[in-house]
Amino acid sequence: MREKALEKLTEAIKGCLDKGQTILGYYDCSPNNPMGFVRSAEETTQVAQTMAKLKNIYEADAKMRNSSFPYLIDDQVYRGLVYGKDCEIPSFSQVQYQSDENNLFDQTLTLFGPSKSGLAGIRTGIVVGESSFISNIQHLQQHGSYFPSYLSLATIRHFYASEGEGANMRKRFIGRLNSDHRFGGLIMKALINGMDTMSELSQGDRDRIIKTVSNRKNITQKEVISLLSEGIRGVSIITTPEAGFFHVIDLNKDEPNEKVWRSAEKGQLYSSVEKSDNLFDKKVTIETLLKDDNVSLAYLQWAGYEAKESLRRVSFAVPLLDIFSFTDRLKAASDKFYSVISEQQMVDSEIAGAKGAGRSLSFHA
Repeated sequence: MREKALEKLTEAIKGCLDKGQTILGYYDCSPNNPMGFVRSAEETTQVAQTMAKLKNIYEADAKMRNSSFPYLIDDQVYRGLVYGKDCEIPSFSQVQYQSDENNLFDQTLTLFGPSKSGLAGIRTGIVVGESSFISNIQHLQQHGSYFPSYLSLATIRHFYASEGEGANMRKRFIGRLNSDHRFGGLIMKALINGMDTMSELSQGDRDRIIKTVSNRKNITQKEVISLLSEGIRGVSIITTPEAGFFHVIDLNKDEPNEKVWRSAEKGQLYSSVEKSDNLFDKKVTIETLLKDDNVSLAYLQWAGYEAKESLRRVSFAVPLLDIFSFTDRLKAASDKFYSVISEQQMVDSEIAGAKGAGRSLSFHA
């Protein structure tokens, strides 16, 4: 299991039971947003059976006997977006529990949708589950007065057909989409981390990246190799996605310089000892630098990463031109930030030296 996820889940369940708290359900997204990994069959089975055991505990409790808790919500909206292969995504609903005839379908809601596969305008999703679940959803749908159009329903029926023209069209379209996504993710990571750090690259990938960067930047391939051996100082992409179109960027790769990146987003940076001139130019803040890009940074607190505030999610499902613009601006920010650090260290050194000699320093705009 990734990062002892099953152990953490078991501990969380035990903690809730000890406090008398009711667990309503377990939500998981596979392929995952934002990390891009695909839940394995083993992981799927372990999580589903853990939640099934919890249901047995609730059924043994007279107060909980008639409840449907806990639900398994299996979000597969990125299904089909696995790179380089037609991968079957394991589902909680297909896991056997206690016997071959007893699966967890009645306890599971499985979600699908075409929005991530290039059909965002359809504004319609799919949910598969036990009939009472579906009835409850339909009841909410009626109260919310939201019903998909006949055009949307016809499009989904055609797009998700198991055979025929619709199935062939989906296979071709998704194949091209995944190929574009994968290369966009690779070239963004190469420009930010440096190509030599990427064990996931084949020789064909390396050759294509070098050729693409050479053409886009109008520099020689030798210059590209030198450029991609460095990466961008102070930032790092920490993901190697198997699917989807997101990377996670750590804007705090160098821990001592955390305040620089935080200040960069706010547009303020002062001497750590005394407030001097505003050394940081608000015109090169991250927000300003990326303002007109189609690539944007998103905070990850919603995904459970509260402890690591420097992490941001970024999409590479954009034209290569936007990826180059994004990484160029990020490098400009990094260069500016580290020049600010150098200036700040000089100011701090002068202040410390002046105080040691019994002198005072004044700063002027």
